[in-house]
Amino acid sequence: MSSTPLPTAPASALVFVVDDEQGNLDLVARTLRATCQTRTFVESRSMLEAAEKDAPDLVLVDFRMPNTTGVEVLRALRQKGINCPALLVTGFPDMEEVKRARDEGLIFRVITKPWSPPALVANVTLALSLARLDKTMETIGKAER
Repeated sequence: MSSTPLPTAPASALVFVVDDEQGNLDLVARTLRATCQTRTFVESRSMLEAAEKDAPDLVLVDFRMPNTTGVEVLRALRQKGINCPALLVTGFPDMEEVKRARDEGLIFRVITKPWSPPALVANVTLALSLARLDKTMETIGKAER
């Protein structure tokens, strides 16, 4: 019995990764190297500025950072009109703020620490694939009008 291969993300997809710990950024970048392009940010403000110039296809953000949370970063992105899927990495997936953000549609999926490389790649691939499908369907809908 053969297993169905997972869909692959387009190698040209751009994923912004935000974490205040450089070691975590390096690990995520290595894990996603064959899946997509990554840009890492140790500080959320620089990611928000970069996103205005070159909008990412996906954002992967740590929940706990100095002076902010990943949820606040995702809200700031949305306020700037940047609507892309987001993965939130946290050791505390049941926190009320995380639940509210998920209900608001800010988070595509919560990645619980410690995460495994195959699970991270699968979640990134799924989020990018669904976002690409949404854009395709939107384009088809506009063409049919």
